Amino acid sequence: MTLYFKAGVAIPEEIREEPEDTLDRQGDGALVLLVEDDPSVRKITARQIQSLGYRVIQADTAQSALNLLEDHSDISLVLSDVVMPGEMQGTDLVQHARRMRPGLNCVLMSGYHQIPAADDRAPPPSVARLTKPISRADLGASLSAALDA
Repeated sequence: MTLYFKAGVAIPEEIREEPEDTLDRQGDGALVLLVEDDPSVRKITARQIQSLGYRVIQADTAQSALNLLEDHSDISLVLSDVVMPGEMQGTDLVQHARRMRPGLNCVLMSGYHQIPAADDRAPPPSVARLTKPISRADLGASLSAALDA
């Protein structure tokens, strides 16, 4: 698909993509569980994850993500939105997921500039955080760092 913009029009981050060759395909086929309730954000993020050399499975709620964790023992990392529909938020998902699989690598993403840290749902300090919109370079660096930790 080709999009044309008038000269001087800023291209929104959500549709701007870096060329494939600017980042190594670093994922080595590791399986990432992407948890995002917004279908368009989930689709774009899944494409970015795949372009970085990772495999990806997707969930739209925290509960469906926990079900996938039970079914797929080869999940290496959970990348989850913080604000999710239903009672279980992304921070809750991380806590449940790590009870199921201690030491599981997790990264939280949010459209808010600061993920709450002073309530019961605060993520552990070991969980990486990303602010949306997320560039492919930032996503790649965060996934790689989380898997190396």
